[in-house]
Amino acid sequence: MSKNLKYSHKDFTDKSLLGLPASDFDGEIVGSCFFQQCKEGDSVWKKIFPDGIKTAFIRCNLDNVIVPAGCTIKSGCHRAILMQNDRQDWILDAVLKPFEPIDKKMRLRAGISIDPKDIPSTKITQAQFEAQQKAIATPLPVKEVL
Repeated sequence: MSKNLKYSHKDFTDKSLLGLPASDFDGEIVGSCFFQQCKEGDSVWKKIFPDGIKTAFIRCNLDNVIVPAGCTIKSGCHRAILMQNDRQDWILDAVLKPFEPIDKKMRLRAGISIDPKDIPSTKITQAQFEAQQKAIATPLPVKEVL
């Protein structure tokens, strides 16, 4: 299968490719982002590709995207992700419940809980969100070497 130059190494974030000819997607699509941001009340999984495509996705971001039958994912990511009331994106499990923040390591380093039970029941304020972001972005102290 040859590399599809038209759709490889490109950013299609929040773009629908419905209505395009299925033949446009022939070959291997490498290193592209097809991520679809979900808005409150939307379905997590989005149909963005035309019916009938048969391609291999290699090192692509297919988060929140319905991958058509006949396509393969050789590497990359294909997760359900949704912003929660803490204003952070969380990876969802098979029943679409949050189980892990996408920035898990950074939150742990900043001392912010990664337990889904700690997600607030109402959306946090902008000031609370900014304080969280500041804690996450604060660099670790450098130890002096003598």
